[in-house]
Amino acid sequence: KFDELLQRLSQNEIIKNFGLGKEGKAKKDSREGEELVLRYFAFRESADSYEGNLSKFLDKYMKIASSYDEEKLASLNDDFEKSLAACLIVFDEEEVFSDIGKDRRRQGVVYYDLLMNTLGKVPKRILRRKKSNIRTAFIDLCNSPAFRKSTAGGLQRKSSINKRNLEWNSKLQESISD
Repeated sequence: KFDELLQRLSQNEIIKNFGLGKEGKAKKDSREGEELVLRYFAFRESADSYEGNLSKFLDKYMKIASSYDEEKLASLNDDFEKSLAACLIVFDEEEVFSDIGKDRRRQGVVYYDLLMNTLGKVPKRILRRKKSNIRTAFIDLCNSPAFRKSTAGGLQRKSSINKRNLEWNSKLQESISD
């Protein structure tokens, strides 16, 4: 049932076309979308257990999630859709999950992980009201030397992920506070 949930959610156009760019010509692995959805759930549900090996982390979470009941699966579905909708309140479809401060924008899992796991927790009314502030904070994050360093090599290193999360959470909180 969990695998079916991953398949269904991966059919969302934004997930299905993740990383293809404007021309939509990039080659894609047929399960990339499912892995993106799985990443979201794994980091959302059990980030503390991440030790630095993404493949093992996702496999371990997949085993746990395969025993989820219908109620838990419905909750995950709603959570994913809410988080994706929140991202689309702040960012247009063409720019979501990319460095919006650059002329040549490319979607990346770093941005996906950060935005999906934070914006869905912010009430929609605040996202709408503070959209401009959040966008500015995100551009500041992407231009930050510390952030850039955390995205250069060793992308999946636990310490890099933690640094990115801490910096983004700080900037996001600043951007939405009154």
